Amino acid sequence: LFGMTRSGDRAVNSEFTRLGLAISSRLLYLNDGIRHIKVKLVFEGESVKGTLLECGQAPELFLKVFANAFQISLTTAEGWYDVDGYQVESRVLDEHCEANCIGLILQLSDMAPSIVNCDPNIHGTEYNLNSPAMRIIVKPHASYNPWETLRNLKLRKVLLQANVTNCRRLALSNDIGPLSMNAPIQPFGPIPAVGNSLVVGCEEIRGKRLSAFEIHGNWRGLPHSRDFCYWYKQYPNAPLTRDFKVSVSALLGGYWYPFNTQTPLLQDLFQSESDAISNKLTISCDKALGGRTFEQQYNAEDFEFTPSSRDGFFKIKLISPENAFMHQDYSKVLCGNLMQQAIRKNLRKEFELPNQPYTPELENLSVSYSATAEINLRSPDNSDGKILFLRPWGVSEKSHLKLEDGALFLGLSPTKNANSVNLYFQLNRDSDNIHEDGEIGFIWSYLGING
Repeated sequence: LFGMTRSGDRAVNSEFTRLGLAISSRLLYLNDGIRHIKVKLVFEGESVKGTLLECGQAPELFLKVFANAFQISLTTAEGWYDVDGYQVESRVLDEHCEANCIGLILQLSDMAPSIVNCDPNIHGTEYNLNSPAMRIIVKPHASYNPWETLRNLKLRKVLLQANVTNCRRLALSNDIGPLSMNAPIQPFGPIPAVGNSLVVGCEEIRGKRLSAFEIHGNWRGLPHSRDFCYWYKQYPNAPLTRDFKVSVSALLGGYWYPFNTQTPLLQDLFQSESDAISNKLTISCDKALGGRTFEQQYNAEDFEFTPSSRDGFFKIKLISPENAFMHQDYSKVLCGNLMQQAIRKNLRKEFELPNQPYTPELENLSVSYSATAEINLRSPDNSDGKILFLRPWGVSEKSHLKLEDGALFLGLSPTKNANSVNLYFQLNRDSDNIHEDGEIGFIWSYLGING
């Protein structure tokens, strides 16, 4: 009734009780790529005293208790997806960590399913949540059960962090129209000019507070030259590799940041290696974010850039050099060189035609980003999500639960006109005997409407 048997076996036709948390937040909406998720449970300082989370406790014992204490699951289209293991961090293990908290770090590979919004029809009617959810349940069969420590802790807030790389579910468009991710794209069109733009959208970042965002890709068909100036050596004012600049802006709430009246955020479009132009594209959009949070819009099916779009897009605009990739100058340079060839024909000198202008093409486009969220139990209205506490008798939004050792919970279906209930217990011979001095008292209570 109140503990394990002598052999440690579970009784026939019985189930372990459930204790844990369900954390719901838009931050957990993670479609694809390599996804690193960190959950930090922050507790009230007074409740940590005397527990394994208090600074100065033995790290070895802390790891024995918490390294395999939880089963973590996430909401997918097929149901709850069990994460295979996690890492744990605490001030007990590392003095640089925040005090009064425990961190759980998990990773999803690019082969793991998408994390989607919680659906009561799939994930259980008790989970009345609108956003993706993470479920953290105490493993009842763990070698070292953490309940002795957890039952005394009072949760204050939950901090979430997601670092995503190689996210490829993107919406692309240039000044001509939408672009397909299934083929190489021309970011600035077939005849690039200053002012042409590439717009990159990522549906899953909407409703999130981003701290970093980068666009990655590979250039196709780059000139075989150390620098663009050698490729365009027959052109007037041949540009250098470092002359190709783009500006970066972010669409938030229907406005592009920074505004046109503000100083543009410039970056190099190409990078130079020791003896060639690098085929790797990396554009950082961090400064365009400005700590703003993207609006929450969930219509993923129609996510593409239009004049009425309000959120989730970044613009890469070509700023320099003035003649861009020299497409407008090619015919003039070619004609001039052909005339020179005709004049020098009798000199029998070899003549080199000008190289054709390079038209930028990109493939293997992806994005990486970092986002954070905070769910504060002291001010739930200003939080980035919701917390449900999983109890032996159901789900509750109330955090307080204090169970002493040796507790038995019974659920009864009331009968008509029942004035009293008699309970009889027959103890199995395998029951463990615990002898203590003095009498052992029992405390009875019942769960009513108000708790």
